[in-house]
This record gives sequence, C-alpha cells and structure tokens, in this order.
Amino acid sequence: MTLANAIGIMSAGTLDVGGKNITSSGMISGAGSLSINGGGRLSLVGNNAYAGDTAISGGTRVTLGTGTPDGLSSGLVSLTGASTLELGFSNAVFDNRLSGLSSETVQVTGSNILLSANNTGFSGTWDVTGGAGISGTSAAVINNMGNDSLVYLHGCSLDLVTTDTAAAAFVFDNAMTGTGVLN
Repeated sequence: MTLANAIGIMSAGTLDVGGKNITSSGMISGAGSLSINGGGRLSLVGNNAYAGDTAISGGTRVTLGTGTPDGLSSGLVSLTGASTLELGFSNAVFDNRLSGLSSETVQVTGSNILLSANNTGFSGTWDVTGGAGISGTSAAVINNMGNDSLVYLHGCSLDLVTTDTAAAAFVFDNAMTGTGVLN
C-alpha cells in the first residue's frame, strides 16, 4: 500500500501500520510528535518536516530509504517493543538522537552513513551491513553508538574518527561481533 497524501500533525499523531507493508511518499509536517505502531513496516521515501519526537513501537519496522536521512523530523526517536529502525539511505548524516532498550534494533543497510547525535539513551543492537562512520569530538564518538549497545558487523566497516587532535585516543565501550573492520 502506498500513501502519497501530505499528513499534518498539530499536537500528536499516530500512524497504525496494522501489520501491513506501507510506503509513505507524502510530506509529514506540523508542530506535533508522531507515534508509529501496529507491527508491519512503514517505508518513508521522502524527508519530513514535523517538529516533535518520534516513537516507534509494537514490533514495527520503519525504513528510511534512499535520500531520506530526515524522514523522522529532527527530534528524539524512541524505539520500544522489539521495534526496528532501518537506515537505508547512503552518503548522508543521521542526526536524530535515539533511545531504546536491548530488544530494539537499528539496522544500517545504506553505506557511508555518519551518525552525529549523542545516543547514550540507546542500549539496543546496531546491525550494520552497509557501513557507518562516526565523527566528532572524542566524547561524542564514544556516545554515538549508545550505551552498552551490541554492534554486529556483516562484512563492512565501522569508522570512528575524532576531531580532537589532543585526544586522539579514546575507549570504544560497546560489544562487537560479526565480521568486518573497526577503524
């Protein structure tokens, strides 16, 4: 099913996927926050401009496809209830902050994705098949992969780059598994 209509959110909106596979190409805008639930999959194929936070719950999978690093506004993205956020775009920055427990997953299927937010509120799994980079001060680089998160590499690279020339050494404190390269 494809939704091409624009969606306006005044205070708080809910998209119940209802176990379906839905693609949304219409602009989601407004001052409110967005809850996405109901299981199934919601693929966002355009950038959106709503101002509030995003909650993904109930085993729902939300995919940000080609050219959509800003598919979920610029606020906090909270994952609960064994939900998944898939970063399927490439050559762009994902700057949302994330929160979620160990049952939540962020799947990186695009390539050359730069994570720029402090994700200390996320302790789920990073499932990286495309490749990701983290850049910033040494404190920011440490926090961008979350707090006690598991990083699973599938034959790709994870590049950690600090902009602090005086503090080029730092501790990466996440568990890692799989095959790949940590740079």
